[in-house]
Amino acid sequence: MHRHNILTICVTLFVAIGTSANAELIVRDWQSSGDAALTYDTVTGLEWLDVTVTAAQSWNEVTSLLITGGTYDGFSFATEQQVAGLFDAVDLHEHPLDNTSEGNKIKTLQSFWGVTWDLGTGGRTAFLTTNTAGLPVGQHWLGRIIWADPNNTGVTATYEAVDDAFASTSNGSALVRGADPATVNNQGTWETTLQGRDLDGDITDFEGWYDNVLDITWLADASYIETSGYDDDGWVQWDDALAWIAHLNATALYGYTGWRLPTIGPINGVNITYETTYDGTTDRTYNATAPGTLYAGSTVTEMSHLYFNSLGNIALYEFDGTPRSAGYGVTNTGPFSNLRQAGYWYDLEYALDTNGAWKFDFRFGYQDPDPKFVTNYSAWAVHSGDIGVARRGDINMDTVINVADMLLARKHLLGLITLDTVQIANGDLYPVMGDGELTASDYMLLIDKIFAM
Repeated sequence: MHRHNILTICVTLFVAIGTSANAELIVRDWQSSGDAALTYDTVTGLEWLDVTVTAAQSWNEVTSLLITGGTYDGFSFATEQQVAGLFDAVDLHEHPLDNTSEGNKIKTLQSFWGVTWDLGTGGRTAFLTTNTAGLPVGQHWLGRIIWADPNNTGVTATYEAVDDAFASTSNGSALVRGADPATVNNQGTWETTLQGRDLDGDITDFEGWYDNVLDITWLADASYIETSGYDDDGWVQWDDALAWIAHLNATALYGYTGWRLPTIGPINGVNITYETTYDGTTDRTYNATAPGTLYAGSTVTEMSHLYFNSLGNIALYEFDGTPRSAGYGVTNTGPFSNLRQAGYWYDLEYALDTNGAWKFDFRFGYQDPDPKFVTNYSAWAVHSGDIGVARRGDINMDTVINVADMLLARKHLLGLITLDTVQIANGDLYPVMGDGELTASDYMLLIDKIFAM
């Protein structure tokens, strides 16, 4: 997954959006360090390519470069709704503007998105958007935002229909894509409900994360099927996913057997239901276990619980079936690495047709059955229960190693408290794999570890 580095000195803008939290527009690099060609909207989770990049390119030219491997691979033409969301980031709305305050908002947005035509006394940003219902085939909307000194006035979202061959130096394309997911603090419950576990004993990193709500341990690497070298790209049929799980158990990954694929439903606690819904009331649904639904927080469907509750992500559709224009999918990966915007197989066959099996789609927050032979889904291994230990040295198991752990070890050595076996295992640093005791040698290594951080 391609990631972009945020500029060392970022241009940021904070503006109130209704009653929600503040939006932040952040300049990011696109193809090279310092090109500053992307604008990331923290509210919608979308990345915008500067319109100046596509200036002088027609609709057809840009479209030809949106293909896999093309210059704009991963982008798409923005909808008018998505453009409106970008305008919201600067509190700019689609109506005539005639005052200094609104004109300044246009200039602020242009400082991120670019100016396609210098008017001398101001600037115009012109952009092609997606085809809109009602237009003849081959025609598209060309939008403009304009400001002009000395009056500092402007207009937003004035649209006219143009054909797909239309191109000039004063027009660009509104290209947008979902930003790479990242760890997001204060979204979902993951910071308290997911606890790092050392599975290989080398104390350098967590190989698993214990989910204290579901009582399972997730592999920290959601694409381990690929990164381990088992599969070239990690896209597997359902049978291949099961074969990989069998391999993990046959080889006792990290010394453990009992690995499996995540489980699903029934969401109602009685029987699997097959009607397609948007409100999480069936098993074939968007928003299963999501906060605000009938079965909010249900633990019977593991990947949906992780997606909606632990990580706080949202689905493509509202509960009433209204599609969202942005912000859905994996916006928060929590502590996991290589979590794909893709479907992952569940462990359950489709009862109505055993040629199918269930999957959860992390792109859309949707779970349903698909044919087992589909090869564009991945697999994620979990283990029932709490396996491994917290990071060696993390005696109080709060996922950090600090003076608090040192104080517990000292009290234990002085006989003031008695630590349990897991705590002792975490503090048992000497020799390397431990001897089952917490001694002065372990205490001295712990001190060295803390003050070396």
